[in-house]
Amino acid sequence: MSSAAGMLPTLRKKKTRKDLPRRISTYNGGPVEISAKDKTKVQDRIKKRLSTKIGTPMLQTSSHMPLPSNALQNINAANRIHIPREPQATVTSKSQGTRPSYDPNVFNDPDFNAESYVKEMLATATPAELDSFFQSLQDSKDSTNTALQNNVYHNYREFISVSKEISTLESDMASIRGLLNDLRGITTSLQNDSTVVEEDVSRSAGRRGARNSIIDFNQLNKTHLKALWTQVEGAQKFLPADEGRRIVRESGAWVELNAATWRAKDKVHMVLLNDHLLLAVKKHKPGGTGQRLVAQRCFPLPEIKMRLFQDEEMQSAVSISVIANKEKFVFKADSQDEKQAMYLAFNREVAELQAVQQRDDKGDKRLTGSHDTSRDSRIKRLSRRLSKNPGLQRNGSISQAGKDSNETIDLTWVQERMDDLDQRIAHREYREAVRSVLRGRALVSAAGSEDLAADLTALRLDERTDRLAGMLCDELGDESYKSKVVKELVSYLVAIDRTDAARDTFLAARSALIRKRARGVMFEGDLSLYIADLALVHFTLIRNTTTIYRTSFTSPSEMSGLVAWAKTEVEAFVDLFVRQLYGNETDSVVYRDALDAVSKQIAVLRDVGLDFAFVVESALAR
Repeated sequence: MSSAAGMLPTLRKKKTRKDLPRRISTYNGGPVEISAKDKTKVQDRIKKRLSTKIGTPMLQTSSHMPLPSNALQNINAANRIHIPREPQATVTSKSQGTRPSYDPNVFNDPDFNAESYVKEMLATATPAELDSFFQSLQDSKDSTNTALQNNVYHNYREFISVSKEISTLESDMASIRGLLNDLRGITTSLQNDSTVVEEDVSRSAGRRGARNSIIDFNQLNKTHLKALWTQVEGAQKFLPADEGRRIVRESGAWVELNAATWRAKDKVHMVLLNDHLLLAVKKHKPGGTGQRLVAQRCFPLPEIKMRLFQDEEMQSAVSISVIANKEKFVFKADSQDEKQAMYLAFNREVAELQAVQQRDDKGDKRLTGSHDTSRDSRIKRLSRRLSKNPGLQRNGSISQAGKDSNETIDLTWVQERMDDLDQRIAHREYREAVRSVLRGRALVSAAGSEDLAADLTALRLDERTDRLAGMLCDELGDESYKSKVVKELVSYLVAIDRTDAARDTFLAARSALIRKRARGVMFEGDLSLYIADLALVHFTLIRNTTTIYRTSFTSPSEMSGLVAWAKTEVEAFVDLFVRQLYGNETDSVVYRDALDAVSKQIAVLRDVGLDFAFVVESALAR
């Protein structure tokens, strides 16, 4: 029963949607009735919307902002099926309207928070807004990269410019460092120099520092000397330019007095140098517009003496006595201080000159006995002494001994002809060069050995004579010259007292010629014939050398040198003969033939008065 009853259809009527109670809508104050057709349409639209796939743009770089923390919840909510309501749409549009716009300057804020910024910008963003935001970020990235690249290029150019400035600055610093070192050296030298207080401080420092300072003040001294030439008319005639000459003190506060009456004569400008004392008088210019200084007298310091007066009224005066001609001059200063300063400076310079002269005298004595000291040092010493002591050489002329004192020998010609002699030697004009040397020697020998100018001229002539002799010896050493040329060259060397050099050079050249000719002899297998050829070369050249030597060297005392040379050459041939025939018996045919050839050739030396057969026999007997 029960099972059958279960299979029977129920008699209860099923309820349909029409039988369901109607929903009462609160819209417009009354219920709204939704039809089945509208419901179906809404469901289709929802399905269509849910079936649409929205691709999320992938960020290309890791530099984009991360997704907000609620992004997954938003995606899940979008996948759920829901019926949109108009009131909610209204609220969403309001929230979109209040979203801030994209501003790239926000990223420059040091307190920028990326997470909160993304939540604020993308919490309710649509796909289109996401695309727009991504594009904005991409544009910002591109613009930032472009700006960064431009900044790099600009900074690189500035870096190059700064590097160049740094290199220039380094060179400038090096120059400044060198200048500072020079300044330090000058300052140290000036501090160590003891200077005398003078009217012109700068000039005094330059003069006093010239002796002790490590800085070269020669140019400064030349400038001061040129200024003196301009200031004092005729000063250049008395004081020509000379190395080491400098101004020590000058003053115009002097008056020349009559040596007998002590009355004032002229105003005097006194200039004290390290080797001279120049006196200039003040004269009126031709137009009467002023005064000018004219050089009147100039004395070498070693030739004068300065003395003081003991009289009370002459306390500021000094007397200058000339040693040579016993002249005496009296000068009075404006003050005793000026007189004392000039007097002390004069004595100091005279003492220095005497010390230098003593050293030079000792050096000359040492040079005379020494062969190792060069001639140039003696020339420099003598030149310096003559420039500082012109009284040792009177206008370039020296009184000739044994004749009238007014008759002098002029050495100026020799000194002026030095350049001409150098030119003739360079052009190999040997005849004229030898004549110039001989004439210069004659003048120097006539002047005597006590004069410094004559010694200096002799040294200069010897220097050029050695140079001329060297060139003549080089010419004589040429083996290709004929006997006539050899005779002429030897005569030049003999004329300038270079006979030994001529003899040694000529004989050495002939020995070299014998060796050269002997090496040219060919050995063709016959030893005796080879020895005969060597003997012909040796003894023929010895004979020819003897003939040329006798015509060139006419002095009998020179014959001993020729004989010694010939004997040496014969002994050299005997040594060669013994070496070539080593191992051959004396009674062999080769030995006898070679000995006969040597005996025939050595006989040619008898034609020129030489017989060295005994040398060969004694050498072979050993």
